[in-house]
Amino acid sequence: MFKENPPTRLRRLAAALLSLSAATLPAISSAQTLIEPVIVTATRAIAPAEPARDTLRDVSVLTAEDIAASGAADLAQLLARVPGVQVAQPGPFGTPSFFLRGHNANQTLVLIDGQRIASAFNGLAALQNLGLAEIERIEIVRGPHASLFGADALGGVINVITRRHAARGFTATVGTGANALIRAAAQGSSAFGDTRLSASASHERSDGWNAIVDARAFNYNPDRDGWRVTRGSLDIDHRIDRKWNAFARALVTRSNSQYDGGPTRDDRALVDLSALSGGARYVSDRFSSELTLAQSREASEFLSAFPGRYVTRNEQAHAQVQAALAPGLRGQALIEWRRERIEDTDRLPVKSRTTTSGVLGADWQQGPARLAGHLRLDDSNQFGSRTTGSLSAGWQVTPTLRVAVNGGTAFKVPTFNDLYYPGFANPNLLPETSRSIDARIVWQSGSIQLTLAGYRSDARDLIQFVCDSNFNCAPQNVARARLTGATASASATIGAMRIEAAFDALDPKNRITGKLLPRRARETGQLTVSGPLATGLEVSGALRAVGRRFDDAANRNRLPAYEVLDVSARWSFAPGWQLAAAVDNVFDRDYQTARGYSTGGRLWRLEITGRL
Repeated sequence: MFKENPPTRLRRLAAALLSLSAATLPAISSAQTLIEPVIVTATRAIAPAEPARDTLRDVSVLTAEDIAASGAADLAQLLARVPGVQVAQPGPFGTPSFFLRGHNANQTLVLIDGQRIASAFNGLAALQNLGLAEIERIEIVRGPHASLFGADALGGVINVITRRHAARGFTATVGTGANALIRAAAQGSSAFGDTRLSASASHERSDGWNAIVDARAFNYNPDRDGWRVTRGSLDIDHRIDRKWNAFARALVTRSNSQYDGGPTRDDRALVDLSALSGGARYVSDRFSSELTLAQSREASEFLSAFPGRYVTRNEQAHAQVQAALAPGLRGQALIEWRRERIEDTDRLPVKSRTTTSGVLGADWQQGPARLAGHLRLDDSNQFGSRTTGSLSAGWQVTPTLRVAVNGGTAFKVPTFNDLYYPGFANPNLLPETSRSIDARIVWQSGSIQLTLAGYRSDARDLIQFVCDSNFNCAPQNVARARLTGATASASATIGAMRIEAAFDALDPKNRITGKLLPRRARETGQLTVSGPLATGLEVSGALRAVGRRFDDAANRNRLPAYEVLDVSARWSFAPGWQLAAAVDNVFDRDYQTARGYSTGGRLWRLEITGRL
């Protein structure tokens, strides 16, 4: 059983988080500055990438150094600490669900190097297959982004950019941890004339823990549910001349994980996830262009009492240009083609769909004012034409204060399961749609930043499973939702220590029933403190608090609130050598992100890395 935490407890924690950050501000020198990360996902720009602080959108950027310093075990744990993101994961190696600003998990577009990777069967991306060591940075854009990226970006975009252009040399890591965890990874990078080459390989395995802890569940099986996953990546970049370069990238992963599908079987999921891309880019002072061809593949095979194999291929091609049209005015145009193809054991009657898209955009800046807008047309052979648009405005009020307002429309197409699964489908489904608006105020002086963002999103024609009086069940476009919320965050540097705090308030309401949307808390908060503790020793502590939620649409199955503390440390004990340690859930809290699924309790890891 779980101990119920009153909501006032989380509110007190939220007040403490923000007051702690505010209390540190007078002691901080405004002369201190941080290296600003850059972002490309917010504007889909070819070049140059703009500093994250200058973008009009509500963004977060996690660099490779941020990821290493976090001590996070995986991508789900890392993103759960990002403001505006809530995560639910069914079991130790289950596919995570990311709720961005409260939107459904399949209403957040997930990309790897700008490519779509989600399954066409359920709309979710198998991000459990990715390792943090292969990631250069992660860009999270909150708010509708369909006018630049097309379908499925109602809540926003998560773009995972794989590691490339690393310093020359070879790096190897080996590690161990709780539940017989073993990790090994190697990365190398070199240059041959005008060609740069980077490659990596890694393997991870663990005995895991019992995924389902509710003995009343039909699929309860008190065994360990372990996993093993192997990954490899390759990046090639060739500079043709001063303005032209060509590139090719490949990421291949394969996992074998256990799950509880029944009381006696050793159920397993075999998941292959790959992303391949190549193209050429031209960049000059006034004009840039890019041509990219890409393919991603997700293949899931289930060895259980209910076996099946499901393969999604996303084939993409896009041509893009951007130009300086006048002083302070930039234009952008994009043509994109995408085909989704599936293979399955359920014999769905339709196996593919194609979408052709065009985008026009402009970005104008004059003095302290900036205005940007995009208009996109998606023409699908399955749903016809859909138009989406966005408009953003910003104003640099003072050198330290800026404001921005964004509005946009978005849509999500039904999955192949929604449309064609035998006996439980509806081929007449329409795309889900949304209209959203948000506003953001940012105050920044040196290393100090305070941000307040508010948003509202209205979604219509949401797909919901409906049964009639004869128990004939099928998905229907009957649901509506309104997602209203605010995020307050603060970050600062005291001496060499970095402090970051955030509090999210969310009202995720089903407008038909008046109930809360499942697995989304009304209140969440994070506090992270990191930095050097002694010469060569860096430490990090992350406290995350999540309020009460419901696991079902009827709001009958309650998930209690919880707080989790994770700590980590890195010790550079010799030139090129580092020892890293981490403990997750230090106080061994018993909590769930999805009803009935264990999160493993207290977990530890130890790794050593050497560079040659």
